[in-house]
Amino acid sequence: MRVFPGTHLLAVLFVVCKIALMVEGQTLVQDGKINFTASYPDLLYCTNVQFPRAFSSSRNVRVIASIGYESNTRSVHDSAVVWTSDVTQSSFRVCALESGLGTNGSAVVNWIAFRSAPSGMLDGTASFSAFTSGTKCERVTFVQRFASIPKVLATVRHSVSNKSQDAMNVWVEELKADYFRVCLREVKTFDGKHQNLKDWLAFTQGGVQLTFQGKLLLENGGAPREQDNFAFCKVHNFTEEFYSPPVVIVTVNHLYDSKNVYSIKPENNVLNTWIEEITISSFRVCVKDLAGMESQHDPATVDYAVIGDFDPCINVSCNYFAVCKAFGPKDARCICVDNCPSYDEPVCSSNGTTYDNECMFQREMCHLKANFTLYHPGDCTGFPSQKGRHRLHHHPNWAEAVCEQVPLVPYVFYPDKPVHVQVSVNHVNFSDPSYVHEAAVAWVEDLRENNFTICVTQAGRNEKKNGKTFAMVDWLAYQGAPDGGVSGEMDMPTWWTGTSCRTVSLPPKKFQSVPTVFVSAQHERRGVKHDASSVWVEDLTTTSFKICVRELQNFDGAHQSIHVDWMAFEELHQPLFMEHGSLYFANGKKPSKEFNYAFCEDVAFKKPYNDSPAILVSANHSTNGGNLTPLYNSVSAWVEASDYINKTGFRACVKELFVNQHDPLSVSYAVMPDVCEPGWSFYNGSCYYTSDTCKTWSKASAICRGMGANLPAIESQEENVYIQHRHNGDKAWIGLNDIATEGLFTWVDGCPDKFRYWAESQPNDFQGEDCVHTLGPSHGYMWNDVECSTCHQYTCKKDYDECSSTPCLNGGTCVNKKRNFTCICPRTHKGRSCDGNMRIDGKK
Repeated sequence: MRVFPGTHLLAVLFVVCKIALMVEGQTLVQDGKINFTASYPDLLYCTNVQFPRAFSSSRNVRVIASIGYESNTRSVHDSAVVWTSDVTQSSFRVCALESGLGTNGSAVVNWIAFRSAPSGMLDGTASFSAFTSGTKCERVTFVQRFASIPKVLATVRHSVSNKSQDAMNVWVEELKADYFRVCLREVKTFDGKHQNLKDWLAFTQGGVQLTFQGKLLLENGGAPREQDNFAFCKVHNFTEEFYSPPVVIVTVNHLYDSKNVYSIKPENNVLNTWIEEITISSFRVCVKDLAGMESQHDPATVDYAVIGDFDPCINVSCNYFAVCKAFGPKDARCICVDNCPSYDEPVCSSNGTTYDNECMFQREMCHLKANFTLYHPGDCTGFPSQKGRHRLHHHPNWAEAVCEQVPLVPYVFYPDKPVHVQVSVNHVNFSDPSYVHEAAVAWVEDLRENNFTICVTQAGRNEKKNGKTFAMVDWLAYQGAPDGGVSGEMDMPTWWTGTSCRTVSLPPKKFQSVPTVFVSAQHERRGVKHDASSVWVEDLTTTSFKICVRELQNFDGAHQSIHVDWMAFEELHQPLFMEHGSLYFANGKKPSKEFNYAFCEDVAFKKPYNDSPAILVSANHSTNGGNLTPLYNSVSAWVEASDYINKTGFRACVKELFVNQHDPLSVSYAVMPDVCEPGWSFYNGSCYYTSDTCKTWSKASAICRGMGANLPAIESQEENVYIQHRHNGDKAWIGLNDIATEGLFTWVDGCPDKFRYWAESQPNDFQGEDCVHTLGPSHGYMWNDVECSTCHQYTCKKDYDECSSTPCLNGGTCVNKKRNFTCICPRTHKGRSCDGNMRIDGKK
């Protein structure tokens, strides 16, 4: 057996009713741990311990100790005993003696020290007369009766140092509200004369000194198990976690039942308890008695007291995905988790940014202190956009502006990323193709999640006829920038009259040639009609341009809270923009009355379109060559009807101020046709049609086939998200099923190996579920198998014929490919679309 020193024994008992912080001077209760890291052949360990703070006197200083072991050691250790000696106001000596093979230096002694019991507790020392062997018990009567049976903690104290033969097992018998008996039994039989003291502390409540206190009942039914080293053990979980493993003191007590023939009398018994391990969330206590491997064992109760600092992160909430980390017992800090895994499982945030995985998203939100959320799994859409044409139905009086609300399709845009809008006025619906309207300006205001407001004001006080419709507005709402392009917004300074300009700097070396630029105004103040202004571009180069705005009516008051959305690109973002170009207006002579004193040019499309496509226009002016400065100018551009607007082209018109001359200028345009047939939408090389009614899976599949399509075979997380957004969060059929072979899910196009995104525990074939539907954004965009006879909405999908838009010019032959095309050009032309000239000899 291994010993922790002590000679003469004093039994120090700690009876806990209520342990409050014992304040003697500054400190009444002190606690700590002692690690015996060395290994000794005789299994005896002793050391001197200095109190962190000396008591004011040595009188009545008591130390209660318990033996324990480091975590992660072998299952259950052999029994060990602990005692104290040489207790002074500044230090004490503690010894431990182990049994069996010992622990090779993993023993830990937990201790608490105090001088006089705290309020609500009693303490004392039980003196034992000399004895030589066997069990010795002494009755201790409390100076006052407790209201209920207290807890008692006890430790043997030796009056003489270095007397290991006085090593004792200690336990409590017959614990009552007014007294108890403390019992000792020598570890080694016939090991000489013993005369010990036993310090004790008794309490019913823990007070402020004890963090936790209580009793653990060990039923001890049946024989102890060999896997527990023939001990009875029990784990106690704390209700709150600690900053570090706390100090735990334990004492076992036993009650002899005279009515039970199997109950063991104290004089024929010996009990010992120790702590197997202590963690921040629990401790494990073990007990052995003299019955050993027998099947009959009395129940035992372990009284315990716990002292420690709670984890300071308890009840601490961290924002921005930070986690609380304790840097000390009273020092809780919210920190970012930086050690993210390296695997790729992309997620998209609500501000339209893609992250390699969810941890990396949370890490960046934490460092940026941003409130963005996870919006959907998979990559974000790089350039989400919606386009349309809105017919203004209201007929204004005098110089009134017309404002109407335009709806936006849900789920297209990211909620925490700015949406920009480009608008252009057109009159393509006007019945007289030769008629030219007055100049008009358009702007956007009240931009919301599901809609925005378009406003148009026309010059000329609306004296000219406009037909049944005042005007139409082609619009493009978008986030981010088109492929190869850049976009942004410019806040215009407050001005009172005339023209205001600001310079936009483009990224260095971004463009090799002068880009196409579109500008459009957005008013933050709603319904302020006198803010109607023309917007145009000045001095456009590859590195910069100016945005200029001028009030439509002079001296119209202060103009403020206006910003201009702009977009610049060199190459087309297809298929959104099918073609673009620039119209040059020489404006060398006076405008004609035929065109209502506007300058107009007709444009022939590079290819025919099935319907009248949406068209964006923006005017560009340069101050070079003696032209007007923006201070004295104003430019407005719009689209008129023409004889061939619906088939092969459009008419662009422009007006500018006259100061001694009309300056030359240009109008940039971009054509935005519908890529797919009416009612269908284009996404990543395919066209999609979404129903607004529910059908069974078989009926939905048949309807899709009738349109030359199929229920969608989803190929990626991005397509999965796109399709579920089309249904505004509702459940919808997809083309996955196991109708042919139970458990073998295949797509309607015959491919078994495409993307899968099952919900938890799915598919489960509950009641013959053979068809699959999406669950929607509220369920993480996952899938579930259901009965094919249920009724759900559906989406049809078919490949887009890249050659259908006649992309090859000048007699080139188009070869359709998946999400792409190739042009075989004649010898006279070259380029992706055969739009470049080539000499016959091969020289440019």
